[in-house]
Amino acid sequence: KVFDPFFTTKDMGKGTGLGLSTVYGVIRQMGGAVGLESSPENGATFQLFLPAVEEEIQTSQESAPAAADPQDLTGAGRILIVEDEDPVRAFVRAALTDCGYQVVEAEDGEDALDVIKDEDGEFDLIISDVMMPVMDGPTAIQHARADLNLESKVLFMSAYAEAAVQEQLSAIDDAAYIQKPFTLKGIAGKVKQLLYEPDGRQEAQ
Repeated sequence: KVFDPFFTTKDMGKGTGLGLSTVYGVIRQMGGAVGLESSPENGATFQLFLPAVEEEIQTSQESAPAAADPQDLTGAGRILIVEDEDPVRAFVRAALTDCGYQVVEAEDGEDALDVIKDEDGEFDLIISDVMMPVMDGPTAIQHARADLNLESKVLFMSAYAEAAVQEQLSAIDDAAYIQKPFTLKGIAGKVKQLLYEPDGRQEAQ
């Protein structure tokens, strides 16, 4: 599980579990591979394999552009997070709370339906994992829209590429998507885009 997004052996609040999954994703995107050897009491050895490049590197003599101003990620609104993994839910909650949002949590799809019913659907955004035990995210949103008149915007998240879960996502109209692992700025930026920009439904990078 060491390469799984958000998996960590550290105590709660002391690790995000994003380091190795980010390394793995970057290396694979470049056509490489990651090797791992580990044994008890002897630590771990990682081997990074990258494709050789024989092309001459072109360097620019122009000065680098000035750094862009930091993005304002603060906002306001009520958000429901539906996620069965405690560390992921805590990470998203902390990120959005720090940005000024009011956050409510649910542990799975059925729990989310209870929360939506109790709160009369008064949420500006629902952020839900796609794959969950008991009831998955898309199924929960379908029930909420059909039975509870939910009108909130929806952002799905998953460790799978969007194409791998497209069948589930296609059942939900106007739902946005962000792939795990994501950074604090990544999720906060996507949320602000959805709540404040009318065309903010593309996958976050």
